Order: sequence, then structure tokens, then C-alpha cells
Amino acid sequence: MKNIMLDEDKEIRNYFANIVIPVPSNYDDFIQEKISQASEINQQKAISNIRVARFKRAIILVAAIIVFIVGSTTVVAATGDSAHETRMLKLSEEETQRLLDNADKVKKEGWQTSRTMTETEKERLNLLEKQYMEEVLLPQSSLVVVNDRSEIIKEKVCFYPNDN
Repeated sequence: MKNIMLDEDKEIRNYFANIVIPVPSNYDDFIQEKISQASEINQQKAISNIRVARFKRAIILVAAIIVFIVGSTTVVAATGDSAHETRMLKLSEEETQRLLDNADKVKKEGWQTSRTMTETEKERLNLLEKQYMEEVLLPQSSLVVVNDRSEIIKEKVCFYPNDN
């Protein structure tokens, strides 16, 4: 196909072909400055992105630590409950009923002692209760339960439920 140009198109083409557009002598410096500015902006964005990424990693790490701590605590608590449950299941039906009856009696009547406890005894009692609940620390031997005062054994701690 032949290139068909109108006379007006040829004139316009020739006109612009002969025009010389002056380029400033510092044009190359101007371009280099713009490239440097763009590079600095990109570098700042990259540093900002790195900071954001580090912050996100830190948040994820903290969340993982919290999940680990909560999970560990739950496992310890579940283990404690399981140990108490296992101990109760090992008791005979008669022993279980006796313990439940005594616990109900203490709940109804309240905790009573034959004398006022010293501060040291109160602290020791609180410590033992905490160890029992959290660490499943159990007594080395059972408390002797007596039904009559004549059954009380000297030099041994006994529990007499009917003593008010």
C-alpha cells in the first residue's frame, strides 16, 4: 500500500522536522536528581516495610508465647483435676460417702477447731491447701477417724466428727 499523505500533512511534518528544541545544559543533572529522589523514597519505603514486617513478627511471637503459657496452665490445671478425680475413684464407696458426709457437715457448720490457730498454723494450712489444689500434693497418710472418744490414739491426730 502506498503512503498517501496530504500536502498539509507534509508541510506539518517538514515544519517540525526543522525545529530544534533547546535542551538546558543542566537537564542531565535534573534527571539524575529526580532518579536519586525516587531512589531515596523507595529506600525509605523499603525500610518502613522492614519495620512493619519486624513488628508483625514480634506480635506473632508474643501471641504464640501467650498461647503457650495459657495452654501450659490449662494442661497443668487439667492434670490436677484428673489426679483428684483419680484419687476419688480409687476410694471405696463407703470411704467416698464418709468423705462427702464430713464435707457437707463442715459446709453446714463451718470450720471448727478446739483452739485458736496461730498465724504460723494458718499460713501452713493455706500453703497446704494451695499445694493440694494446684500441685495435687496429697497427705502421706490418712487422717484417723474415730466414732467414740475412747478410740482416740495418743500421739496421733484424730478426727472425731461428732465433737462440737
